[in-house]
Amino acid sequence: MRLRTMATACLVLPFLMSCPASQPATGTTPTGTPSAAVATPNTILISNFQFSPPSLNITAGTTVTWVNNDAARHTATADDQTFDSGDLQPGRSYPRLFGTAGTFFYHCNFHHNEKATITVK
Repeated sequence: MRLRTMATACLVLPFLMSCPASQPATGTTPTGTPSAAVATPNTILISNFQFSPPSLNITAGTTVTWVNNDAARHTATADDQTFDSGDLQPGRSYPRLFGTAGTFFYHCNFHHNEKATITVK
């Protein structure tokens, strides 16, 4: 319940409350603090047991951030094992820099019906 309260406060009272900042985007570990996220062009929201958007097209050198907006834990794990967010608890985020072109299929290790794709040009 405390996490929901903190997430609501971070959205509703951004000028009155200082929310803890996310760690730098290393691409290797989950970062950030619990907060409800809004989709931006390079953000993938995990909500209702799905990745949104289910496919994303980006250019090389772009950082993509997954944000767990569900009440359950999730992962963002490449099918070819090139990246793995590890256990993303509710409200946590995982940034990853995509430096090379290719198509990356990924899934959630906990919920096998959750699948998506990132295409890097």
